Amino acid sequence: MKRKFLFIFMGSLIVVFGIGFYAEGAFWRGFLGDVMIVVLLFSFFNMIVIQPAWRGAIAALILSFVVETFQYFHLVDFLGIENKFIRIVIGTHFDWLDILAYTLGFLICLVIGGEYKASIIQEVK
Repeated sequence: MKRKFLFIFMGSLIVVFGIGFYAEGAFWRGFLGDVMIVVLLFSFFNMIVIQPAWRGAIAALILSFVVETFQYFHLVDFLGIENKFIRIVIGTHFDWLDILAYTLGFLICLVIGGEYKASIIQEVK
């Protein structure tokens, strides 16, 4: 099971870096990148510790929402952070579409983790 999440993590990492280095436009960098960050976090959490998979999905969603909240309150400016890498990781701009992207990423994580399929099977029985 953890091997599955390792492959998802590596694939997500490649996609996130590809978007970061080569993609242009609000959809690719702003929306799809945020969706993929949630998948990346989810796969990382489930690769190292969290079981069942839905817990990793919730952890990734909560972390994403926390970071977006930091952006809303301009935490990097408040703390006077000048390091470019940290500013990129935490972010400097709040956007409601990011919340939508994180939620979509969360739903994708549930499907990847098999949680969505499992709930449908239980409803059918």
